[in-house]
Amino acid sequence: MIPFRVERWMSTYEQGVAYNLAESSTKQLRLGELLDLAESAGDQGVRRRLEDLVLTYDETPGSAELRRRLAGLYGVEPDEILVTSGAIEANYLVFRSLLEPGDVVVSMFPAYQQLYSVPEMMGCRVRRWSLDPAHGFRPDLAALRRLLDERVKLIVLNSPHNPTGAYLDETDLKTILGWAEDLGAYVLCDETYYGVTLEDGQAVAPYARTLSPRAISVSTTSKNLGLAGLRIGWVAATREIAEKCWWYRDYVSISCSRLSDALACLALDCRERLLERSRALARRNLAALSRFMAEHADRFDWFPPRAGLLAFPRIRGGSPVDSREFCRRLLEAEGVFLVPGWAFEMEGHFRIGIGEGPEVFDTGLERFERFLRSAG
Repeated sequence: MIPFRVERWMSTYEQGVAYNLAESSTKQLRLGELLDLAESAGDQGVRRRLEDLVLTYDETPGSAELRRRLAGLYGVEPDEILVTSGAIEANYLVFRSLLEPGDVVVSMFPAYQQLYSVPEMMGCRVRRWSLDPAHGFRPDLAALRRLLDERVKLIVLNSPHNPTGAYLDETDLKTILGWAEDLGAYVLCDETYYGVTLEDGQAVAPYARTLSPRAISVSTTSKNLGLAGLRIGWVAATREIAEKCWWYRDYVSISCSRLSDALACLALDCRERLLERSRALARRNLAALSRFMAEHADRFDWFPPRAGLLAFPRIRGGSPVDSREFCRRLLEAEGVFLVPGWAFEMEGHFRIGIGEGPEVFDTGLERFERFLRSAG
């Protein structure tokens, strides 16, 4: 068993911290806020409908209403969608459904650890497609091409990227999918930050699933919609892959919460407004973080994210700084919580989220600055 570093770090420290700048999601909505959004969109009966909801098991692949809404995002049929307990279950089910021991997997690195550690624990041979900080973590397709051959079963992507904010545009995504089709490989694209652009007029690449039958899109309501407590994710794939994921899911969680399913339907009906909210928070906080990094350019190397809700600066030093010690000292001194690069096997870095509310984000940066001044 390989310890899941980032999740262990988060579970150890995140509950009750004063200034959580480690959060990987946009600011989480209150239930009342979601209901207010639904009513303002014309759904005046939503509160009564939820009061009358029978809290029994949900349909095991997700309700027909939720799968219909999700299928509309990808231009597929509802039976090509499987609703899951977050994107983490979706990714896990895809790995279980497609991979066997000895298969070759190519995965972006650094990344959310699940995306390479689960295949490793299954006995697969994982080749890491490394995003180089010397080039601002921009994906190098030539480096990826060198990792691909006829033995590759699955290419694992995450765009917008956790933890660096890197981004695959439509041209890059189509190129990778073309290589996969030529090799007979699949592409799993974790799209949990989809639609969170950081510049006006910035193009949004299509969902991978819309571009190729070899592509599998995974997403969730947790990150870009600010509804992590629903624990709703999904797989968008061919009917055959979605059904095989469903077979494995029968042995794990059976179904999602029926209440979460109903609330996810409301969220998808208000999806564009929720994405606008996430973009506004991210752009506002990115501007504040950019000013902070400019003021402390002697202490940090700064790689501004291209999309999404995360950035991954590096602490300057002659050798990689002990990122856990740095983050622990900051937390103990000022109540500011970050994720150390150690959690991503990238010592000397730290992950900071830009989706929090201004009241938390601004005060967190002020306290971070006070910590830096006191450290000398």
